[in-house]
Amino acid sequence: MNLQEHEQKDGFKIWLSEQEVSSLLDQAIHPRASIALALGAKCGVQEIVITDRPPDESIIYVS
Repeated sequence: MNLQEHEQKDGFKIWLSEQEVSSLLDQAIHPRASIALALGAKCGVQEIVITDRPPDESIIYVS
């Protein structure tokens, strides 16, 4: 896990290493879970946003 102090405000930026992301995605038991976890890891989506979605609500919009 990577940790870096914010320059402009109190607190830290925290993100997973590529190896940690890969290990996390290996644990997904469903393709939708894999997509949600990948978006969270790669785009910085907070855990609360991912877990508050109902199962039938798509988190990916294609126009």
